[in-house]
Amino acid sequence: MKLREAEKSDLEEVFDLWWNELMQYHHDHNKKFYELKEKPEARELEIKHKKEAIDDEDYFLVMAEEGSQVIGFATAKKDERSPVWKKTSKVHIEDIAVSSEHRRKGIGTALVKKIVDWAKQKNAELVDVDIDVNNTPGKALHEDTGFGKRWLKMVKWIDGGEQK
Repeated sequence: MKLREAEKSDLEEVFDLWWNELMQYHHDHNKKFYELKEKPEARELEIKHKKEAIDDEDYFLVMAEEGSQVIGFATAKKDERSPVWKKTSKVHIEDIAVSSEHRRKGIGTALVKKIVDWAKQKNAELVDVDIDVNNTPGKALHEDTGFGKRWLKMVKWIDGGEQK
């Protein structure tokens, strides 16, 4: 397994993993919150978004490859907190996905560590991640890599739908 920073030419394959593993997983666990557009439209929108993001020096997309196959990826974005805080620079992990046949082999851990290394290079003072309350594997991955519970994010549907 090899880790490397993604290039624009990798985005089609990254999308397939993102759609088939990450988005489908979340959609299956909470159809309302993770309601998806049709795949052709979603493909076009997500690849366009990532093509724009990948040019930003404060955006990082790292891939795990086995041979020429993308078996995992993670994305992160550096941003600044309010200047009233002493520690203002942070990196937010946006997405992590590993193909189902390659899970439990340390790939997610390697991706998280690569993002933490990138955050250090960017002089960030903390790394955070939002994890769906029902995502037991995601919670375990981040706890195993040194993340602790700090914030609670709550949602309220305006139409009164289920809050889970």
